[in-house]
Amino acid sequence: MKWDIGGAPALFLAVLVAAAVFGAAVWLWPRLAGHGVRPVLGRAGLQLAITLTSGSALLLAVNSSYGFYGSWHDLLSLRREDPVTAGADASGRDALLCGAPTRGGTPAPTTPR
Repeated sequence: MKWDIGGAPALFLAVLVAAAVFGAAVWLWPRLAGHGVRPVLGRAGLQLAITLTSGSALLLAVNSSYGFYGSWHDLLSLRREDPVTAGADASGRDALLCGAPTRGGTPAPTTPR
């Protein structure tokens, strides 16, 4: 079972947690009826929990459909090297992309055309 960000197990777990939080909110809502700071904060916390869990399930479903992120490492930027600058030299330029001929492994200086 693969736990990538677009996989079915992660989406299933997010939907299950969102449904459980919604069920808990329905069950707890009458107990939090009333005035005062504690019931108001309880209702606000339940609404926040419903929003976060259902939003995360929705975002995982969209990512599963469109494939914005392939893994949790992509989402959290845990890569060791950036694929865009992997071939760049110390100045940040890529010799092959800039069209500069190389001398001894370093790009030769070029002038604007």
